[in-house]
Amino acid sequence: MMKTHYLSPEYWKWLQSHPEHARNHFTQTSQTALEKAKSGEMESARQTAGEAYEIAQAVLLSLQAPETSPASQRKDLTAYGAAAIQLARSHAATGNIEDAATCLDAASQQIYALAPLFALHPELLTMLQQITFSLQKGLAFYQRQTLSSRVLH
Repeated sequence: MMKTHYLSPEYWKWLQSHPEHARNHFTQTSQTALEKAKSGEMESARQTAGEAYEIAQAVLLSLQAPETSPASQRKDLTAYGAAAIQLARSHAATGNIEDAATCLDAASQQIYALAPLFALHPELLTMLQQITFSLQKGLAFYQRQTLSSRVLH
């Protein structure tokens, strides 16, 4: 079982077993995180963004039915990448630049690990590359910020 920081392990496991419910819950939770960030509730937004990230991760790592369409898989991959970016931005907004970098690095590694599962779908592999590129670009940005803050102190 995955180690979770924002969801209880039991709920995370349940989400994996019920990916349709998890997809709906992800959409609601992600939207709530955005609304909290817009209203200036940054700590609460970070917590909610973390929940959305772990929900997206639960869906991504759930056992997919063989008839799961590539379109559904694309949505799941996009949701995971977007959730990682949203969580990283929430960490950065609360001054946790290192946590932002760690989040993007972990998400990128997760996608690399899953890539072989999509070997029969070149369009999904291309999408994985694009998501990974975006995550790596954000990671580099936060690493530069972390490095510059260390040099200044």
